[in-house]
Amino acid sequence: GQSIEMARPSATPKPLDDTALVYNVKTAGATGNGISDDTAAITAAIRSAAAISAVLYFPPGTYLACGITLSPSVKLYGPPAFGRTSASARLKATKECATPMISGPKYLFDVTIENLHFDGNGTARVGVFIDAGISWYFVGNSFANFPLGAAHIKGGSVLYMTYEHNQHADHGYALDFQNNYSSVAAATYYGCNVCWIEKNIFNTDLGIRVGGGNLFINHNDFEPLLASPAVGVIDLTDPRGYPEVNEVSYNYFELKPGASALLLQAIYSPGRPLVAIGNAMYNNNQLGRGAIAINNNGGFSSTIQGNLIKGWDTGIQLGPTLRSDSQQLIGSNWFRSVKNDIDP
Repeated sequence: GQSIEMARPSATPKPLDDTALVYNVKTAGATGNGISDDTAAITAAIRSAAAISAVLYFPPGTYLACGITLSPSVKLYGPPAFGRTSASARLKATKECATPMISGPKYLFDVTIENLHFDGNGTARVGVFIDAGISWYFVGNSFANFPLGAAHIKGGSVLYMTYEHNQHADHGYALDFQNNYSSVAAATYYGCNVCWIEKNIFNTDLGIRVGGGNLFINHNDFEPLLASPAVGVIDLTDPRGYPEVNEVSYNYFELKPGASALLLQAIYSPGRPLVAIGNAMYNNNQLGRGAIAINNNGGFSSTIQGNLIKGWDTGIQLGPTLRSDSQQLIGSNWFRSVKNDIDP
């Protein structure tokens, strides 16, 4: 299938801001030897780096950790990765890791995590947890080796998140954002509000589940072997959020043969205004299971145009809306080997 190559930054490790101070995580006693538990040392290094507004640099190595606590305005940074390779600075969960590998207090703001590889070690249920965070940035990270049903990134009531050039493989939700995950969950909050999720590779068996509003999910590569309980490669479910528009455009979808999810869907958008333009959506002819490329199961306005849809039982499912509704802009989609182009 089609792939998206990660950006190639300079081969010389440097902070995001060339003028910033750099604090080496080993200065606080982290070993990176893959044997010692570095949790306490990394947490101490985060506090020290944040106190002097420095970038916390992780040299190449394997840092065993579970329960790292973040501070406001902190930047975690590893050596740049190239192509489809994972980062050389690896955070590996300790055995029987029962807490998120990394988390922080609610309302934590201005956090950057760049060029780190997260290894769930087959035990960690959550890689990074965000509780009502504001302005988080994830760039150039990779995630793998998490157990069944895990979440690589999990959070609720998140405001402003940039998520670019990250890679996800193996089990679990790559992203799982729901309003009720937050300790401050209320009707006025979202899973993720005003979030840019772009230029990533998502190959996990539960896809991504991102509730909220003003989501921009564009230019990503999705090639999962989808499994239950996932209901879609992109699941936009969040019953507590308001009906603000979400955009899912110019992505590449290729569902792998042998997917075991009860219902195969590429985009599931229940009760949401949806803009879906220019997606390439391949189902590898897994017909006869009610497979739906785009399920916009709501009564709000939608723009679904210019998508290539191949190998699905239903191309576009509009739920209670009607194709003739003046609010629906459905057209110029190309259907190939699709049993039912648009329903109704």
